Order: sequence, then C-alpha cells, then structure tokens
Amino acid sequence: MQQEMTRSLYRIFQESNGISTDTRKEVTNCIFFALAGEHFNGNRFVSSALDSGASLVIADYPSHCPRDNKCWLVDNSLTVLQELATYHRQQFNIPTIAIAGSNGKTPTKELIMSVLSTEYTIHGTKGNFNNHIGLPLTLMEVQRPQDIDIFVLEMGARHPGDIQELCDIGQPTHGLITNAGKDHLETFGNVGNVIRSNAELYQYLASINGTAFVNSDHDYLVREAKEIENCIFYGSEDDNYCYGSIINSFPYLGIEYTCHQQGGSIHTNLTGQYNFENVLAAVCVGHHFNVDQEQIKLAVQSYQSSNYRSQMIHKDSNTIILDAYNANPTSMREAIISFSQTPNEKKVAVLGDMLELGDVSEEEHRKVVDLTAQYNFDEVILVGQEFAKVKDEITCKHFPSNRELQEWLRNHPYEKTTFLVKGSRGIALEEAFSVQ
Repeated sequence: MQQEMTRSLYRIFQESNGISTDTRKEVTNCIFFALAGEHFNGNRFVSSALDSGASLVIADYPSHCPRDNKCWLVDNSLTVLQELATYHRQQFNIPTIAIAGSNGKTPTKELIMSVLSTEYTIHGTKGNFNNHIGLPLTLMEVQRPQDIDIFVLEMGARHPGDIQELCDIGQPTHGLITNAGKDHLETFGNVGNVIRSNAELYQYLASINGTAFVNSDHDYLVREAKEIENCIFYGSEDDNYCYGSIINSFPYLGIEYTCHQQGGSIHTNLTGQYNFENVLAAVCVGHHFNVDQEQIKLAVQSYQSSNYRSQMIHKDSNTIILDAYNANPTSMREAIISFSQTPNEKKVAVLGDMLELGDVSEEEHRKVVDLTAQYNFDEVILVGQEFAKVKDEITCKHFPSNRELQEWLRNHPYEKTTFLVKGSRGIALEEAFSVQ
C-alpha cells in the first residue's frame, strides 16, 4: 500500500513544479510537505500553501488537514518525502558521489562540483543542506533524469546510523570520506564512534560494489575501506593513484600533484594547509571521471570559497583569515597550526567556542588554549562561555559573545594586523568583524 501511494504521489510530482516546504517561497503547482521539527511545524501553513496554489499538500496533523483531495493526511510527512526521494533517485542511472566526514565536506563537495561541471551537467547539495531533510530535497530539485549527468551529495551526521539512512535515500555509486575528527562528541561520545559512523558510507559502497576515493594519509580510512573492492587512493605518498604536496601555503594554498601519470601545479584561492586534502580529492575525482587536466586546474584555481569558510578578507590595512562557519577540536587545531606558519609580522588569533562537545568540552577548550601558548601570537582573543572556563590559563582577552567583541574592536582599532577568526556557527564571529 505504501509503495502504491509513493507511485501515485510520484506521478503528481512529475506534473508539478517541484517540492516546497516553505510557504514564504513560491508554491504554485508544487507539492507542499508540512514538515514538523523541534523548532517548526509546517502543518500550521497547510491553508496558506493551498491558498497560494499548491497542487497538493502532505500533512500529518489531522487538525490542520482539510477534508479535501488536495490534502493527504499521512502518519509522517518526512517519511513520505524520504520515500518519494528514494523512488525518484531510482529513476536516475547515473553516477552519484557521496561526501561524508568531520571536516572539509562542503569545500570538497564544491571543489568536486567545480571540476566535474567543466565536462558534465552536475547537481549537488547547496551549502551544507546535508541532513535527512536536505538530501531528499536536493534529489527532488531535478525532476527529469535526462537533465543531469552526476549527483554530488554531501552527507552530514550527528548520530550513529545517520549516514546509513542518507545512503539508503541517495544510493551513491561513489563515495569519499574527508576525515573523521572530534565533531559532535555530545552525541557521538568519542572519536571511535565518529569514525564508525562515517564509515557507514564505506559499508554501503561495499554492499553495492561501488567505488570509494580513499585518503591514504589517514590510516583509519584505509582500514575502514578494506571491504571495498574498488578503491582509488589519494594522498601525499607516491604509491597513490593521485598524490601531491604543498608548495606554498600563504597567502593562498598552492600544490603540485601527479595523478595517473599526469601532473602539474595548482595555485588556489584557499587559505590554510588543511585545504590540501580537499583540493587533492577534487583532482583525484576529476581524473577518475576523465576531466581534462587543464580543466581541472582551471576549475580549482577559479574556485572562490564563501560562507565564512577559508576566506581571506582585506579590510583597511588588516587581513582577516575567516574560517568561522564551524569549529571542532580537530579543525581548530589545524587552523591554529596553519596560522602559526604564516609569515605576517603581527598576528592575532580570535577563537570562539566549539559547541556540541558534551562532557569533554572543558578539556577540549583547555587543549586549544594550551596550543595557542606554544606559538608567538601577538594576541589571543577568546569568545564564548566555554572558553570562559579556561581563559585564565593563558594571557588573553575574553569576551562573553561577539557583541562585546565587536564593541571592543570598534573602540580599539587595529592596523596592519592579520587575524585568524575561527569558531562554531553559534558564535557567529564574522559579525564582530562586520564581514557578514
């Protein structure tokens, strides 16, 4: 019965203008899914969707679903959306690349899309719309299989089983795990669980005889990928299908590489040595899909990061290395080490709380302040309630939030200074520097 409903719904979808979950956007002739979550309830907007011209509404609150053939009452609207997206994905006989990992998923995805789009029609995850809602909606944005050549899907996880759930919906044929670090420890508990949860992608690929692009610089990824028959390795050692090294890291990252006996150098617009793995992954995927080497180089070199990730911003006489979209202990450590190696004369590290670390939060924030003490930064500025617990262990300035920091910066302007700005999304450090 459920499959019959999915097929009936799919026929309506094929004649519609697509899927909507937000009545503030265009819903005319769309199927509106009334999704309910912790902070929202789309069932409240069923009438608004119908009044705005939705062709059909899928709702799961009886009190909000009128007795009308344009409103289907179901047990769970999200489950129906996921089942529809899964059925839709099955109509596409095309390569589908999944990207998981703790750090670097979004820039890796965007670099891969930039490279592949020089030869193919690509559709992929926008921003970090990478969860159990975002991935189905990403798939449903393409209504006809003939319209694209490759899907590129970012997969995020906060709990064990999340990646498996996304694989069941997105059905990747290829996959890549950037790395596994100390992210979402509040729900994962430890790094071992983070590794195992991301490795659900490898397990899925092994079950369908799919292809994995494996970063051999991380032993745990090589170990977790051992059941996959089709592995393409990349990394810093010359026994990989694709290998490379950093030739310069400031002001922007430059690498040299060799991939399947072809090589060259690439000078990017990305800051930070930690982007080396992301760039090399994109080069490796591009070569596998037979993208011309010169096109790979041009695509990577022209890529401009945005959304507060690995950006270099020049403001008056100052330089801001803005990497404030998110932060966890692993990415924070990499950013600090990379910043320490920049040749600037005056360097100030501005670090915001790392959120969702649970019981290990104080310990991990203490490790960060201890790390900054190893380097000769001119100043360290800490922001947030978690850093407040360990601020007295080093010489630093501390502010409860970005608002207080913004006010202080307004009254104490810097000149000829390079800032590292790194923190979790909830801290929104970019606002303190007025670069949002």
